[in-house]
Amino acid sequence: MPIGRKNKIFETTNSKIILMLLLLIMALLRLVWIQIRDYDYKSTLRASITIKSTVADMPNCEVNDREIYKPISEASPNYKHDYSWLISPGFIPIVMQACQGGLMRIGKFADWNRVFKVLAILFLVFYVRFVAGSWVLAAAIGTALLSRGTFLAKIGLVSYDVLIMALLSGWASFSAHFFKT
Repeated sequence: MPIGRKNKIFETTNSKIILMLLLLIMALLRLVWIQIRDYDYKSTLRASITIKSTVADMPNCEVNDREIYKPISEASPNYKHDYSWLISPGFIPIVMQACQGGLMRIGKFADWNRVFKVLAILFLVFYVRFVAGSWVLAAAIGTALLSRGTFLAKIGLVSYDVLIMALLSGWASFSAHFFKT
């Protein structure tokens, strides 16, 4: 006859539901914070070269913020070299979409980065769910990724890195699902 009841954490359904709700609320608050935050826009050398080459081929697009070309002027002040071999083909449609109404909108890159970053985190949540088999652990990992300040501060970086991260995490998630089923 058992003398006392062993109370293990997450053994009851109610505690799992409460934890999932708390994690969901934390994740939703972080998503709202991502939407209302202002970002400092910086660019990488490869992104700047892609933007400059793409805009040169679009006669009706003008870049009003020359700060986006700063990495090019730092790499070679006279810009005598042809860096067209550094163009990122997957980044060109995003650059073309950012040029609307004849003006390059730098904020569009942050919008794309938000979408790709949330998509990558969602893929990673599903990856953890497929590998570990636990929604509680997957929600905890997703909330932890959304809580990383340095991870989210790079949304203002004009680069193709977030796109690659979303593609790789999607590939890992689909691969885990394929091998698990």
